[in-house]
Amino acid sequence: MMRQWFDGPVGYSFLRSRVAQGALLVALAMACGAVFAPWVAPFNPFDLASLDLNDSLLPPAWAAQGSMRYWLGTDDQGRDVLSTILYGSRISLLVGLSSVLLAMLLGVALGLVSGFVGGRIDAVIMRIADVQLSFPAILIALLIDGVARAVFSHEGQGDTLAILVLIGSISLANWVSYARTVRGSTLVEKNKEYVQAARVIGVPRLTIMLRHVLPNVTGPVLVIATINIATAIITEATLSFLGVGVPPTTPSLGTMINNGNNFLYSGEWWLVVFPGAALVLLCMSVNLLGDWLRDALNPKLH
Repeated sequence: MMRQWFDGPVGYSFLRSRVAQGALLVALAMACGAVFAPWVAPFNPFDLASLDLNDSLLPPAWAAQGSMRYWLGTDDQGRDVLSTILYGSRISLLVGLSSVLLAMLLGVALGLVSGFVGGRIDAVIMRIADVQLSFPAILIALLIDGVARAVFSHEGQGDTLAILVLIGSISLANWVSYARTVRGSTLVEKNKEYVQAARVIGVPRLTIMLRHVLPNVTGPVLVIATINIATAIITEATLSFLGVGVPPTTPSLGTMINNGNNFLYSGEWWLVVFPGAALVLLCMSVNLLGDWLRDALNPKLH
């Protein structure tokens, strides 16, 4: 199985692309560091008993007043910046991957139905998509997040469901690109001979959509999903930076940048630079993988 994959055009393209290999190594290293943070991180930033305010705002280890215990310095609460980045990356990756998966499922389903069924259903779904495209995705996410938080906070569940609300708001803001892409591909596929033959022999419409049309329209979806992971992570960081993302008790990279921004002009630059660098590396590596996958799946470039 693996040999067949490497012998194919995608595997051949990957073996020839140093950029894709480097991006994959960076993305895997950061993902592994986030997943195994409880075992990799030097400290647990959420263990209040281990925090010492005397160690607050220490610069990186190579600076004049730095400590070798804290390689990247500490924040205003005495938390190790490196450990906080590893734990914060878990939240960013969780929100990014979950929101992309939910947006992909919703967009693919609506696009498939819209393109295959057509008629009024197609008109309604596409008009909703056109209206949503008139607004930036970050504003849609802010609106959905604000409404959901108002509802759940009224019930006393604001903090416990904050991450779920954030995932839902980002996914509802990004489903349109999947729906429009799948709709366009479905309009092409449904007029091909294999679909017409399935209709003639009496195959149910739902079976035709799921078994015959769907596998042939998933190629562009994978490319969009790969690129949108970085977009979702940046959206989460933006919302957290604005103070409407995850709660401060479970900081992500966005909340770390927001907190460090308060100390930037007093000289504690490491509170912003290192979380920002981690966010840039993560998003850039995912984007580079998405660009490579788009070119690898394009038969015109082979």
